[in-house]
Amino acid sequence: MKILILITIIFYQLSAQSFSIARIHYNGGGDWYSNPSSLPNLLKFIEKNTPITVYKDEFKIKLTDESLNQYPFMYLNGHGNIKLSDNEIIGLRSVLK
Repeated sequence: MKILILITIIFYQLSAQSFSIARIHYNGGGDWYSNPSSLPNLLKFIEKNTPITVYKDEFKIKLTDESLNQYPFMYLNGHGNIKLSDNEIIGLRSVLK
């Protein structure tokens, strides 16, 4: 019963806010821009199947941007070897603490 109440509270709080996911734009290897329909499809699914309000526009963020911490949900995608610079690694570590 307590778990059900907790889940209800979480969904209620999330529905009062807008949900977004930022796609990580990295510089080395891979292709960060691949699968362009993946995030829009995920956001449509979330909006249709939950009470969460979503931003339909995709945000793109670099791991070196100062505003990186504004996005609690991020998406990293690519094919092949994804190579991050030292500064990108530092930025990623700062949000994964």
